[in-house]
Amino acid sequence: MKVVSCHWKPKLIALIAVCVTVVLWHVTAYPRGAAVALIHQATKHYVVKTYGLASPWRLDYAALLKSRYGIQLEVVAGCVVNEQLTRYVDGYNRIATAQANKRFSHDIFEECSREAKAHYLTRAKKTE
Repeated sequence: MKVVSCHWKPKLIALIAVCVTVVLWHVTAYPRGAAVALIHQATKHYVVKTYGLASPWRLDYAALLKSRYGIQLEVVAGCVVNEQLTRYVDGYNRIATAQANKRFSHDIFEECSREAKAHYLTRAKKTE
């Protein structure tokens, strides 16, 4: 009896594995972001991520977060984003912001945003 080898099976298995990996990578963006945030928290690497059109006071906001709380604002994209990126950032920020607010016992992001906006508006009035 003659045995016929199937050379296409390993290639098919590899192709299926690649397809499954791509799909899983896409649908797991939110939990991947959350997992990375947990790792960053454990290693004391404090970051929040942002994308989209920046407010005019974003630099002030970033400076306040860094100087007061040691948190870096990381811009991951401008106005052109895809669903996977937004889900990843949402998952990351949900963990990162909750942990930071818990550590400092109040909403530090709202505080810094409000203060940065006030500083920006005060400077804008002075230059009129």
